[in-house]
Amino acid sequence: RYLSTTNMEQSSSTPNTPVPPVSSDLRYYACDKEKLQALQNEKPWMKNPKHFESVAVSPSAIMKMMMHCASGVQKGIAE
Repeated sequence: RYLSTTNMEQSSSTPNTPVPPVSSDLRYYACDKEKLQALQNEKPWMKNPKHFESVAVSPSAIMKMMMHCASGVQKGIAE
């Protein structure tokens, strides 16, 4: 919502200066610091539980979650 790579590509410190495109691998790390600070101060997720419409989860994080789930099942069965 607030952090958009398209907005970053359009805004530049000096006009007519080409902005390098943000690759798909780096789009999660590109941000506008002023918009990020405004978002952190506003905290819209505290007012609206459905604020985040999508989330990106890395494959390694998914594996860790699945391992956590499997270990929890084993502990529950053992007790």
